[in-house]
Amino acid sequence: MKNTAEFVELTKRGNKLAKRFARETSLCHYLSILEGNTRGKVYVNSASDPSFAAVYSYLYKGFQIMGSPIIGTDEYVALRMLFEKELIPKLLKNEHVGEVSYSCDTEALLENMHIAFFDKEQYEQEYCLYTHRPGSPMPAFEKTEYKTLRITKEFIENNAEFSLVLRDEILRSYASIDAFLKQGLGFAALDGERIIANLISSGSYEKSIVLGADTDSEYRCRKIAASLLRSAQCYADEHGLSLVWECNKDNIASVGTAEKCGLERRFTYPVRWFELK
Repeated sequence: MKNTAEFVELTKRGNKLAKRFARETSLCHYLSILEGNTRGKVYVNSASDPSFAAVYSYLYKGFQIMGSPIIGTDEYVALRMLFEKELIPKLLKNEHVGEVSYSCDTEALLENMHIAFFDKEQYEQEYCLYTHRPGSPMPAFEKTEYKTLRITKEFIENNAEFSLVLRDEILRSYASIDAFLKQGLGFAALDGERIIANLISSGSYEKSIVLGADTDSEYRCRKIAASLLRSAQCYADEHGLSLVWECNKDNIASVGTAEKCGLERRFTYPVRWFELK
């Protein structure tokens, strides 16, 4: 453990820590970091009895603020110093991140961050969280003409494009490709041997997996992302898994993909950020 003002960085994580902070509104990706499945950093207000956590994602390059709200002036000072003395100069700037971006599990935690950074001009975007649970209805639609395959060890070994197109993306979330194959889930769409789209998990918590999709610009609007997501739904149903899909509320394509596949919108949440000068 490394001390940071009155906060500590936890290097040891696991299911017990994730369960301690899990709420109905907790994002699966950050719970996966707490559980040790996904790459990130965890800072808490107490090593022995933590109640407040700032969890950093190497993939999103942002934070999830979790746990119980802080109340004392000294706690606000410690939180501000955590960011100003440690996270901004030693983490964000080293990662070439030009802003502090965060979401929060509760309104009270949002208010904590607003107070701690009262002098910063903050911006906000609304995000949607969708889920697919085993056995949920799946509306029929005409799938894409392109071949879709699950990303397995065999797929990786037999596809020459994998290292060029997907390897680095996966390693932003997972410690290794083996870790991804063990804990994650992914599908790819191919035009011949070319990978033209992918659906890759960025974390898992208990029996939930969070997914994100990307399609080459020239292949968009062809139902490829929806076809990949449908493949993931069928796989999830067979293995008793739930899927999580998060997207910007204004991302019409991503919202449309979720709704085309029959995912249930659970809630919306704000992502806030302020720029670093």
